Amino acid sequence: MQEKKIIIYEDEWAIVYYWSEMKLVENKWKKETILTDDKYRKPFIEALNFAKNTQVDYFLSDIRLEGIVPHKEKKWFKDYAIPLAVERHVKLAAIILDFNVFKSYYINALTKFGNSLGLPIKTFNNYSKALKWLTNNYKH
Repeated sequence: MQEKKIIIYEDEWAIVYYWSEMKLVENKWKKETILTDDKYRKPFIEALNFAKNTQVDYFLSDIRLEGIVPHKEKKWFKDYAIPLAVERHVKLAAIILDFNVFKSYYINALTKFGNSLGLPIKTFNNYSKALKWLTNNYKH
């Protein structure tokens, strides 16, 4: 599927696309850095603000180049971003990552929390598999 992606946010560290036909927001980190609150939060805030006025059923986050996420930002994501995504009616979320013990522990906690709020989150190490899971598991 070669749907056109519309850029809804871009900076030096991340880019956020919207795929209108699939109602999917995709966040992709461009290069590794230590992610301060502005660098880390801004792409997610822009995506969630976009979802306030536009239907977003899926969220796809490619964190393979995310860099170091401080504990404060992990807590913000859990306490703010996930509940707001649920409030904005996001149905499914997929995370693409290179598995290591540190990321896996944090991401496993996020997936459990998302599931407890009714937002299934699944992890992948492959972009195509993540996209296929999203589009095959939710019916419009």
